[in-house]
Amino acid sequence: MKESWLRRVLKWTGAGRPGRSVPGAQPSLDRVDLHDKVHDLNSAQLCRAWRISFLAVISARTASELEDLAEKRRMYLDELELQNPSGFRAWMETSPAASSDPEPYLLHHAKREKRGHGSS
Repeated sequence: MKESWLRRVLKWTGAGRPGRSVPGAQPSLDRVDLHDKVHDLNSAQLCRAWRISFLAVISARTASELEDLAEKRRMYLDELELQNPSGFRAWMETSPAASSDPEPYLLHHAKREKRGHGSS
């Protein structure tokens, strides 16, 4: 059976891993490997990964885990901006909280622009 997308994101973010509070218990993914995986996600998947990663942040148990999550969240932001610069800019102009949902700006903003209703 193929692993669900959500389960893969939870693995990438470190959410739900018992034993993560023990330093060195779970080796982090190679940065290049993770970058490639993040680059392969579409905007909807990135938005979900962003939201899920916040849940992982608030349940993190160690400084190392928080550092890994911060790096992953930076990658998500970089890729979101790369895929939709105007929607990303619109989201950033709202001074979003770390828990905010970028989807209305990145997915719906792109749809409006395709129809010619964008304000870029």
